[in-house]
Amino acid sequence: MLFYVVLFSTAISAGFINAQNPDSPGLKNLAIKHNLLIGGATDLNHDDSNEEQLIINEFSILSNENCLKPNKTQPSRNVFDFRQSDYFVGFCKKNNIVAKGHKLIARDFYLPKWMLDPGLTDKELHDILVDHIKNVMGRYRQGSEYGEIKYWDVLNEVISDAKIYESVFKRLGKNSDGDYNYWELAFRTARAVDPNCVLIWTEDNIEFDYPKADKLYETIKRLKSKGVPIDAVGFQCHIGFNGQPVPDFTKLADYFRKFADLGLYIAITELDVSEKLNQVEIYKNMMQVCLDQPKCISWSTWNVVDKYSWRRNLKDAETPLLFDDNYQPKSTYYGVQEILKKPNINSKNRILPHY
Repeated sequence: MLFYVVLFSTAISAGFINAQNPDSPGLKNLAIKHNLLIGGATDLNHDDSNEEQLIINEFSILSNENCLKPNKTQPSRNVFDFRQSDYFVGFCKKNNIVAKGHKLIARDFYLPKWMLDPGLTDKELHDILVDHIKNVMGRYRQGSEYGEIKYWDVLNEVISDAKIYESVFKRLGKNSDGDYNYWELAFRTARAVDPNCVLIWTEDNIEFDYPKADKLYETIKRLKSKGVPIDAVGFQCHIGFNGQPVPDFTKLADYFRKFADLGLYIAITELDVSEKLNQVEIYKNMMQVCLDQPKCISWSTWNVVDKYSWRRNLKDAETPLLFDDNYQPKSTYYGVQEILKKPNINSKNRILPHY
């Protein structure tokens, strides 16, 4: 028996500080001219009408940050908590914003403790994975009364170093090619739940770690040749985090092209940039490389304003986004805006997947 906890949203309050120059078009209005979705990530759990109004003004796609991860949606076996995710998806529905779900299956850090019970049998783990996807994804599939999630990160950070990114679902074994069986199981289950949803495999560091990017490419190529329904690859792009290098944008464009040639869409899913780097130029290049690839359909920062950034809580207390603590656009914002204002011949060939 399944038990659900549901929270109904409250109305958005007034009093938003207008962050925009009235003569300066918002990002979503510029991006739509390129047939591009642009957005950020938040659980909308700050009770902050200013953040919500900023999202409405600027973004066409919104990802949750934590509220749809397995440890949040199913904290106990067969007990699902959709309070915050219902608010998140309902907000997107009300404001005509594309909702993106993050994430169905992840490494163990984001799994509830009960899923990590070593006493679970392999069959139980198989059924747990399938049932979790059916219940969580099914709640927000096409036509749902709660709103629709049209893009899902099905797998996230699962191809990385096993010592860091271990997954209990690896116990389900590998196929003859050496690929973990749960990778295929997750995508096939997700496609069965919602045949029209865009199914994404997201990974960290592939914007600069080329051996890892190659490994992901070869893995997806093999799985797609077997008919596994992978629609898109997500590049996270936490640039400068932990001293990580700035991507070589020429090589990044080459990898975008390689994945696109597999029939995949490209999504920039978690972009933020250390202020110790040339933030403006990096943001401009990240937008340019996306616009130059017609299969790049979504460009999103991770979080919305600096004060809620996950990187603010790190040792360096970074300010890595487009909007400051007072919801005002920064030089990074105007750099992205500058690129979006320019015509791009590739944009006419960009076709967004829709229900």
